[in-house]
Amino acid sequence: MFLERVPIAFARQHKLLGLASDNEHLQVAITTLASLPQMRVVGRFLGVPVRPVLASGKNVATAINTAYQQRTGTAQTFIEKLDRQEVFGELANLDLNEDLLDDGGRAPVIKLVNLILFEAM
Repeated sequence: MFLERVPIAFARQHKLLGLASDNEHLQVAITTLASLPQMRVVGRFLGVPVRPVLASGKNVATAINTAYQQRTGTAQTFIEKLDRQEVFGELANLDLNEDLLDDGGRAPVIKLVNLILFEAM
């Protein structure tokens, strides 16, 4: 749940990572108590109560990199699930001078580009 919905940039910036979830709480590794507000934001965003687990900065950074790297293949899975007619229709309607990032209605295309860039890195 955490890895699918929380961008790696947010996790790295705030040095937090979802660890394990029981039926009631999501454990989130944080490096300092100053990260508690961001941890609560993640909990509200995910719709689950969160419980902090303090860890060293180095361990959290390593865990973030490892966890997100294990998501390889996500772009391919996303591509396979795409409705190709919808994507081709969107591409046909593009204005050549239009900035894709300025139009929230093109979320599938933006998500695809982000996944491709993530896997390339």
